[in-house]
Amino acid sequence: MEGPREDRAAPLAPIADTPRSASVADDTPMMKQYREWKRRYPDYLLLFRLGDFYEAFYEDAAVAARALDITLTSRQKGDGAIPMAGVPHHAVEGYIARLIRTGHKVAVCDQVEAAAAKGRKLIRREVVRLVTPGTVTDTGLLDGRRHNFLAALAPAAGPGDRLGVALVDVTTADFWVGEADDAAALTEAVLLRRPAELIVPATLSPADPCLARFREAGIAVTTRDPGDFASRTAEERLRAHFRVAALEGLGLGGQPAAVRAGGAALAYLQETQQAPPSHLTRIQQLTLDDHLALDETAVRNLELVESLHDRAARGSLLWALDRTLTPMGGRLLRQWVLRPLRDAREIQRRLAAVEALTEAPALLESLRERLGEIGDLARPLAE
Repeated sequence: MEGPREDRAAPLAPIADTPRSASVADDTPMMKQYREWKRRYPDYLLLFRLGDFYEAFYEDAAVAARALDITLTSRQKGDGAIPMAGVPHHAVEGYIARLIRTGHKVAVCDQVEAAAAKGRKLIRREVVRLVTPGTVTDTGLLDGRRHNFLAALAPAAGPGDRLGVALVDVTTADFWVGEADDAAALTEAVLLRRPAELIVPATLSPADPCLARFREAGIAVTTRDPGDFASRTAEERLRAHFRVAALEGLGLGGQPAAVRAGGAALAYLQETQQAPPSHLTRIQQLTLDDHLALDETAVRNLELVESLHDRAARGSLLWALDRTLTPMGGRLLRQWVLRPLRDAREIQRRLAAVEALTEAPALLESLRERLGEIGDLARPLAE
């Protein structure tokens, strides 16, 4: 609980468009504390712990009130009133989940010491969690049968350069990078994975056709320091993370655009996780020539993963096929449906595996019984 003498609020450097009136509430030590944390995380919706509640202030309060359908109140009345909106601390995970689903990024600023002692007015607080749509790690906020991808887009640095992309699911340690001359086709290949969030350099024009496609698809877009996408910085980051002397050791020799995207994704993960993502131990190639290329229109019209009628899974091809018993199997089957094989040998290998099990029903039943006892191994192991 809050100490009896601590005021109810908190930042230090003002947020954008914050009215700076001579308000007593605005000048309290706690509001200065709040503004300082907001200054450090200006692009995040800051949830600030006050006793039994997490509060949002100023424009963050208006955003939270709309997104969560909660009451917008204020600290003080009249001139200098500070908009505020709060949620109970014991239910904050549900509210964070709703904010993430609507594309918001959340910084959780918590109390990191006991209630202030008598005569001491301010409780120390720190941002202890950063949660964004593409970097969620709490399995309670995720669909177990779908990947939660963060995508990075490295646009061509000059004439003749290729588009680079990265896809990372931090909860399963899946890390894909690739590049291609056909920017539109590569963009569609990434969109098929339905990334939860896209990071791009702040210098990328809003009119860029690839970026426009992601926005059109409703993907949350986060702009980043262009330095994260710089070739040398990205290469050094990838080599250090995977402990290789040269990019050829990762299969990325001669793929500068893919390197830039992969390095930028690693930088963002390190920032949001507040630690190096050491569980990412391998990197895979994302190419356009090993699977049948499908665009969003084809996926929708063929009802591969959702029906045309109500956009629900029921009635789709995936719904008809999916008899998987584990979240890992569900995620893999979804990827198989969205990325049909083109290699005849791989197709035959997959068919042979199916045939072997259908011809041994006792073995199949035994396997299903064992699999039914297994939870989601991939996500806990990746924590």
